[in-house]
Amino acid sequence: MYSPALYASCTVGDILSCGLTDMAVTLLDLVKCNMQVTFAQIW
Repeated sequence: MYSPALYASCTVGDILSCGLTDMAVTLLDLVKCNMQVTFAQIW
């Protein structure tokens, strides 16, 4: 019932669904924070 193939497919599904979206949101947050810091340094 709980074969290694099931665990492998669940791992790949988790990486694709959560990992990629979390990485994208983190990168957007990093860019936003850098823009805010740069804007604050100008003013």
